Amino acid sequence: MIPNLELNLTKIPVIDLSSNQFEGSIPSFLSEIPFSMGSLASMDNLVLRNNSLSGQLPSSLKNFSNKLALLDLGENKFHGPLPSWIGDSLQNLEILSLRSNNFYGSLPSNLCYLTKLQVLDLSLNNISGRIPTCVDQDFKNADKFLKTIDLSSNHLTEFLDLSRNHLSGKIPSSLAHIDRLTMLNFSNNELYGEIPIGTQLQTFNASSFEGNSNLCGEPLDRKCPEEEPEKPQLPTTDAVNVPNRISYRIM
Repeated sequence: MIPNLELNLTKIPVIDLSSNQFEGSIPSFLSEIPFSMGSLASMDNLVLRNNSLSGQLPSSLKNFSNKLALLDLGENKFHGPLPSWIGDSLQNLEILSLRSNNFYGSLPSNLCYLTKLQVLDLSLNNISGRIPTCVDQDFKNADKFLKTIDLSSNHLTEFLDLSRNHLSGKIPSSLAHIDRLTMLNFSNNELYGEIPIGTQLQTFNASSFEGNSNLCGEPLDRKCPEEEPEKPQLPTTDAVNVPNRISYRIM
């Protein structure tokens, strides 16, 4: 396990303990120092990727909220639902990787509060449910948001990997209007319906959408079933003979 060292973290901007053989939970010296002490005020990057760390993410990681821009806990053995406090408390995150763990449950809508996020990798977990509807709103308002707040180096989400989970439902239509993704992967989920047609989604390889048996439309070869054209409705006898009656159909 990671030794429980008594460190003065006041001026340490980066901790990288990746690719070791650490196991157990995140030690207290990383996560349980009261934020009022200011001990974590300069922490920019925390990388614990590729170990054997386990347990649920301790809520005391919220102590990093002041400056933390990169949180990489991928390729470990963490489990439990994705905590909503990530979106509430770590709003300076630019890179969040929790890939290849044992997280389960739905995507918390609070993730949409991570407005500086450029990389989001939640692949290889057991996440289920629908993509939060707030994703719709964030992408719809992206241009307005960028004009009113100084995010000069931000391009919102450039890398979105939600592959190999159990996400269901339709891909939010607003994703069709984004044009800043360099990588997208929705493969091996339970998504259905037509892939939204827009500026960028059709430019990704079909492999980004494969493994969703009820998903259709470009770039997949699977065509969506065409809707049958509606037959024109002829006026009924009653509609012709009775002026006060209107013949109509529900659209």
